[in-house]
Amino acid sequence: FYLISAAHCAMISQYCLTAVHDGSHGAIGHNPALWKLLLTGHDFFVGTSNVLWYFAAITYHHIVDEFDADLDTQDVEFRRTKESQKYFEFYHFQSIDAPFLYVFLGCAVRLEELVNYFTGRPGPLKVNPFTPSQRVIFWDGKVIFSQRFSWRSKYSFTSLSLLHLILLHSPLSFTLSIILALIFQATHVVDTAAFPQVNPKTGNIDVDWARLQVETAQDYGHDRAFTTFISGSLNYQVVHHLFPYVAQEHLPAVAKIVRETAKEYGVKYEIVCLNIHRVDKF
Repeated sequence: FYLISAAHCAMISQYCLTAVHDGSHGAIGHNPALWKLLLTGHDFFVGTSNVLWYFAAITYHHIVDEFDADLDTQDVEFRRTKESQKYFEFYHFQSIDAPFLYVFLGCAVRLEELVNYFTGRPGPLKVNPFTPSQRVIFWDGKVIFSQRFSWRSKYSFTSLSLLHLILLHSPLSFTLSIILALIFQATHVVDTAAFPQVNPKTGNIDVDWARLQVETAQDYGHDRAFTTFISGSLNYQVVHHLFPYVAQEHLPAVAKIVRETAKEYGVKYEIVCLNIHRVDKF
């Protein structure tokens, strides 16, 4: 059962990296109804809100990028990633404990979403109020996601304690968390990426928008077809940030143009090989 649960999670992670991610950017098909349908699956299959995901991914991450307002690099977290982030003593051991804490990412997001739903503030900016249909999907998604595990466990074992049920859920949640953390954050939370700060006098970042997209991320594994497939082409993260509405199958071709243009204008475009050393750097 544990192996089946982990395999099921790998399938869900692919759904997140392809259907949900491309749907949120309008990068699959040409029908907004299709995009909404794919995003709705995020609530029922993953147990997390498509509305809050869209707000975090589109409104925050792709607009403010990697400076102080981005949800991926907030000030108080379980790890410190930038100089402007306040230092606490427990960060001294983050190279040891942070990799283990990443497995709880999925659980943390689901709990945090409940707070964000009622406060309407997943970060420093306020999210638009949920519409009636969005409220129904939010709560129905939570209920159905929870019932899926209860139903599966009911027909897999004769008697289950609460602890046993939690242990059955853990392989899926942990596997999903570590896959998505490595794919999404290993492109930004690395020492090769820039972490620009807002100019206190102007309130702006004194960097051109396109340069900002290129220099605050890194690409990896351009020569590995399996890596491109398993990551939903997000190993071309820089290209995706420049052209978020381009379908993922076209990103490798666009990357060649971006690489030549970056070289022409003296912009740092980091592309690394995928190996254990690069995972260690993250």
